[in-house]
Amino acid sequence: MADQDQQGQQPATAQAPNSSVAARLTFESTSEFVAYSRGQRHKINSVFHVQAPEYQGEEAARGAVDIVAVIDVSGSMSGSKLDLAKATLEFLIKNLSQTDHMGLVVYHSDVSVAFPLTRMDAEGKRTATAALSTLRAQRCTNLSGGLFKGIEMMQGRERSAASVSSVLLMTDGIANEGVRGPNLITATRQLMGDNPSYSLYTFGYGSNHEEELLKDLSEVGNGMYYYIENNDTIPESFGDCLGGLLSVVGQNVKVTITTQNGAKITTLHTQRQHTVSSDRTRAEIQLGDIQAEEQRDLLVELDIPPLELPQPDKNDRTTTTTTTTAAAVHNNDDDEDEDDEGDGDDVKPASEKDAEKEEEQQEEKDTETAAKCDDDVKKPRPEDVGVPHVTYAAAVLEYVNVISAAFEKETASLTLTRPAQAPPKAQPDKNVRRQVRRVEAANAMREALQAARRGDFASAQANLTTTSAAMRTEAAADDYIQQLLTDMDECQGNFSTPAAYNGAGRYKATAMMQMHCNQRASAPSTYTTASRGVMRKKAKDSSVFSSFFKKK
Repeated sequence: MADQDQQGQQPATAQAPNSSVAARLTFESTSEFVAYSRGQRHKINSVFHVQAPEYQGEEAARGAVDIVAVIDVSGSMSGSKLDLAKATLEFLIKNLSQTDHMGLVVYHSDVSVAFPLTRMDAEGKRTATAALSTLRAQRCTNLSGGLFKGIEMMQGRERSAASVSSVLLMTDGIANEGVRGPNLITATRQLMGDNPSYSLYTFGYGSNHEEELLKDLSEVGNGMYYYIENNDTIPESFGDCLGGLLSVVGQNVKVTITTQNGAKITTLHTQRQHTVSSDRTRAEIQLGDIQAEEQRDLLVELDIPPLELPQPDKNDRTTTTTTTTAAAVHNNDDDEDEDDEGDGDDVKPASEKDAEKEEEQQEEKDTETAAKCDDDVKKPRPEDVGVPHVTYAAAVLEYVNVISAAFEKETASLTLTRPAQAPPKAQPDKNVRRQVRRVEAANAMREALQAARRGDFASAQANLTTTSAAMRTEAAADDYIQQLLTDMDECQGNFSTPAAYNGAGRYKATAMMQMHCNQRASAPSTYTTASRGVMRKKAKDSSVFSSFFKKK
């Protein structure tokens, strides 16, 4: 058994749970506008928003952590790089608790286990720290061998449903032995499976590593790629990652979206693993884990059909139907549960004059009944009273609450009003606009990277310039969009010349693009959380690093 542990399986949390930190994730849905005219088909932007609870501090309950570090000790890692790698490992060991486990795999041309997954109690920490002194830099870079051994160690562990587990892969160079390139991505995906119970974070040192490969590997494992520009940034990069792992509040997070009443999913804007049914009515998205204070926003473009209200039969002077439900939507064959909800409101006219008057008022009565057709509709605004409300999507959020070790579920529905005419000066939802711009910025960065890899730096810059110009007006009134604009302007500098791109530019742009795609930090950014900030500072001030820099 891989776990060197005399006390059996670790408990689910590092400290006793309490209600304040065991708070559940919140889940809600919004559309860009609350009302869409009922006589037309619309393509609409909607967002399904997941929010994690606030960070409660280092003393709060948290999930037990299992970490397998996979370290490059090839010849290029000799000297200060390897010294700092050892210091980094020592920092990790010191900041894990007795409920946590850590293992270490090292690789050059060969692969070896420096120490197996070991409980980080006092004895385990002494054993692990002693093993660091034996590390020596030598020979070539068999990255795949090291990674596969680290995955094997992680898969052989004993675990609880709520343990937070991660493989940390560190390298400074290009893989020149073993499985490489796209074949390595494929093999890693096969080993980890579609929904692994652990994450994979990758760290690239300096300006001679394969950033695209490391980014792709991290996405297979629902992790992040960290660019370590120089020795000075090593402590904070690993402190940031550790701070995130120690603040995970939800694992195996999955969102399922099912459309209703003729709506179809036209575009699902996510780089996370997902599936969409052939009829475009159902999507499942795997979000991995979520850490304290983080949010996930799934931007989904929906196609919603026109809404036809039932018309009275002019030849029938004895009964007039006033039922208007979501079942009156085109292309709907499924939702008939409430079709007859308004049948009890039929009216018999007292005279021809009354009947004539009733016909003139029929649409108003129809829409009053329609407002009752969905039990999940929130209390309407005054201006929405009497307007049909239709639910076009129902979503379910499922995850493991790391603090309580319980499986949790939340639901949300997307309900819109369908007036005869949409309000002429309606204001769009702020968060939906933010997510539209975030996706546009990430896509522009991705396209710029693709162009730069072809040597087309003019197109790379043009992509970013065009996208930036489109959001400048919104940026003036929104700090988040302004930060997107600032990031794109900075990113543009990474493609200014071949030298800028091949220096630090390609690595910085790759990391920035992934941060905006995943809404997670790998460097100080708008996505940095309190727990990451705390651990970044702790790493920066740690004696294991300060003593190293003093020696220099």
